[in-house]
Amino acid sequence: MTPANPNTPENASITGNKLVLVILGISFVMGAVLTLTVLQMGLTVPPSALAAPQSRARSHVSTPDTLPESPADERASAHMVPLNSFVVTLNEPGEPRYLKISLSAEVSSLEIQAELQRRSAEIRDSLISYFSSLSLKMTQGVRGKQKIRKQAAEHINTVLMSGSVNRVFISEFITQ
Repeated sequence: MTPANPNTPENASITGNKLVLVILGISFVMGAVLTLTVLQMGLTVPPSALAAPQSRARSHVSTPDTLPESPADERASAHMVPLNSFVVTLNEPGEPRYLKISLSAEVSSLEIQAELQRRSAEIRDSLISYFSSLSLKMTQGVRGKQKIRKQAAEHINTVLMSGSVNRVFISEFITQ
């Protein structure tokens, strides 16, 4: 018997077929990975899945008169008052930098809500002064936004006479 010559046409065809199969296999795996990646990017988590779990209902033995109001009950009776957007120039040297911010204030009664709306010019004036005193660095990050919410609530509360806002929420925040 003679040893097989690797340069014969039969052996070259077998080697070429193996190479084609390997390339096709790699292409198939890469296509599957790409498809899974695209599908995962397209899936969204509904906001209800990210929400905190609901508290358990109170026992039927207790009466509402004997139980203090829970924070969930207070939030249920709260009123949200959207404030008009603010656009201010930030306190930055050199090139002007801008902040656009929209807020909503949470109040516990319709009386406070009415006062907030009646005194909106005073509240806007106070908030514009505060926002324009901020530097770009003071507006950045989670802590910066938390401080802005807290300070905005304090500025609003200095104007109100019949009550106060519970919390302030930022619904739009753009710096440029």
